[in-house]
Amino acid sequence: MNDLGQDLELRLVRYFTVVAAHQHFGRAAADLHVAQPALSRQIQRLEKYLGARLLDRGPQGARLTPAGQSFLPRAQALLQAARQAELAVNKPRPRESPSATLKTW
Repeated sequence: MNDLGQDLELRLVRYFTVVAAHQHFGRAAADLHVAQPALSRQIQRLEKYLGARLLDRGPQGARLTPAGQSFLPRAQALLQAARQAELAVNKPRPRESPSATLKTW
């Protein structure tokens, strides 16, 4: 685990899930609108943070390691929880119905 005193970045987790889905850094980079070398560096940062190699890189693409297979469903759940938290905060609140006051003269 990380001993650098830093928090896990959701952006890196999202990058990992996209690479895992495409099984290819180039296609994942295009999908994420980032340069492939930058994406590769960010995945390396995540792997360093976690202390485990998540992907095996090869000429045919990227494959999940056993650590990557273990991390992927948790990464997806983490991203889903973050989306749900954001929606909960930004959910439209019920509007109060306007009250009418009748005056009698």
